[in-house]
Amino acid sequence: MKIIDNLAFKGNHDSDIEFTLCTLKSLCLKTEILPVTIPHRLHFYSLIIITEGEGYHYIDFKKYHYKAGSVFILEPSQVHYFELNNESDGYIFTFTENLIFSDNKDQYRTVITQLFENHNHVTMSLNVDNIIEQQALNLILNVQLLIQEYNIADDVCKEEILRSLLRVLLLKIVRFYPTLAEKYHPDFIIIKQFKQQLEENFRITRQVTDYTNTLGCTPKKINHICKALTGFTAKELIDSRVILEIKRLLAYSNISINEMAEYLGFDEATNLAKFFKRHTQLSPKEFRSVSRIQKTTIRRAFY
Repeated sequence: MKIIDNLAFKGNHDSDIEFTLCTLKSLCLKTEILPVTIPHRLHFYSLIIITEGEGYHYIDFKKYHYKAGSVFILEPSQVHYFELNNESDGYIFTFTENLIFSDNKDQYRTVITQLFENHNHVTMSLNVDNIIEQQALNLILNVQLLIQEYNIADDVCKEEILRSLLRVLLLKIVRFYPTLAEKYHPDFIIIKQFKQQLEENFRITRQVTDYTNTLGCTPKKINHICKALTGFTAKELIDSRVILEIKRLLAYSNISINEMAEYLGFDEATNLAKFFKRHTQLSPKEFRSVSRIQKTTIRRAFY
């Protein structure tokens, strides 16, 4: 049963540093890597900055029209693909959690994580009457420094310099969203652990107590923390993660509802269908049909 193609982090064979940098055009020419025009699930972080051309970028059922100045921010587990034209180009940075965060007490971990979780697309104005906006200029200069450092031979300083430059780049993007730049919250570690467990176990259990037992806190406490930091209860976050996976499978795979139910731990396909309709007001069949019509319409309009 083929579900969705997975793309694991593949570093530079000449380096142990968990960071890579390439252009969009060069990536399209690498036949050993899954084509960027085929839906695939990332197992690493990715930052994409478009410098030329325009087209469409799908990220988890949302379609974005990109052009020069578009910035895409993707976190692990997201499914994405491009509708490209021959003029499309830009920079693609890939990296792991180990590279970007030094430890759990990192004071900027909250805002950077929230950036990846909540914001997939930023548009900078690269050229307004031949004047580059200051925010865009700052990002471009930082990208140039990253490229220069990436092309330097490995030494004892390189990994830390890349980490620092990348963090500066991400924090400058945070400035596009002032509400993210909030003070470090002491319960962030707990919510981070909850979300990590949720990512690993949402196919196995949808019971809050199964998560709180391993976190060492009560359902009441985890609900309070989730509500305070995300606006949703723990149960709502669990159900939302399951719904997201069902949508991904409906949109990007051809597996049957019966196979999907078995994969996601539902006793019967009818239970999955009821669960999905209760949360989306659509049947799985209706959602699959709508998502495919939208993709076909985009392709026709673009080409």
